[in-house]
Amino acid sequence: MRVGSAAAALMLLLQGCAALVVEPEPAPPLVQLRSLPGQPGLVIGAPYGGPDDPTGEIGLELARQTGFGLVVATGVARDRGGLEEAYRLRVREVARGPLRLYVEIHGGREAPERIEIATVGVDRDEAWRLRTLFELIRDTHLRARRELPRLDVLVRPAESKASGAKAVVHDPERGFQIELPRAARTLGREVYTEILAEFLKESSRLLLTKGK
Repeated sequence: MRVGSAAAALMLLLQGCAALVVEPEPAPPLVQLRSLPGQPGLVIGAPYGGPDDPTGEIGLELARQTGFGLVVATGVARDRGGLEEAYRLRVREVARGPLRLYVEIHGGREAPERIEIATVGVDRDEAWRLRTLFELIRDTHLRARRELPRLDVLVRPAESKASGAKAVVHDPERGFQIELPRAARTLGREVYTEILAEFLKESSRLLLTKGK
């Protein structure tokens, strides 16, 4: 009797376990796109941020300080082509019209320790003016923060939209791909974000004046 009861209980238990077996949930997307609207035609993007990459947060703060729109992709892409297409469409949505200035933020190479800005739609004379503008803003901000590194900046016109500024693939009228070295993403992050925000506001006025 006890054996029969135990067997019956075991069968009920097994049936209960079987009832709990469900189909696995679809895996959550490995990449999430976040966006914020801003001034029409002006968009900041951070398309390749991993879990420990602060460029998305830097982009968010830049958008807050400049009023530009924002598109951030975080995670790991299974399908890079599909991600780039979805990202491109989101940039266009946030631009709400012609993409007049697109700014892409990347975590730069560890050496050399300088900020590199590859450009689209910028000639050599404008690149020189942009570098001078950045240096003036940088020196003003660092005057009271001498403990922070004084990072050099390189501004260069892209040879082509695909190679010189490899990630600026959204065909903007003007484009910046900004490579931030470690110092600008860690110790000097707050100040260099402020420097970049002021630089973007002033450079947009310089490049997007009437007739440009």
